[in-house]
Amino acid sequence: MSLVTASRNGEIFFFEINGHLDLSKCNPVCLLEIKDCIKINDLKWDTTSQRILIATESGFVYEIEKPDPSKLNTNDSYLIEDYPMRSWKMKMMEF
Repeated sequence: MSLVTASRNGEIFFFEINGHLDLSKCNPVCLLEIKDCIKINDLKWDTTSQRILIATESGFVYEIEKPDPSKLNTNDSYLIEDYPMRSWKMKMMEF
């Protein structure tokens, strides 16, 4: 089971929680950064819990796949540079 946290400035941290309710038993997986993120407004898991969707104040939406810990090198840092993510800009209605 996974847990994801987000800071308003675009930092996304994934954890494996292994079914524990005790958050001190969470295992960190990785830290991702959304470049040029002004402010995160919302974060949701998709229906399969394999991707997260993130909405930002600037109108961009990002889709990020849940990282596979066995494919990441976190020996020096949990920060993973240039992690693949899809993004698109939502057009806002003007009145």
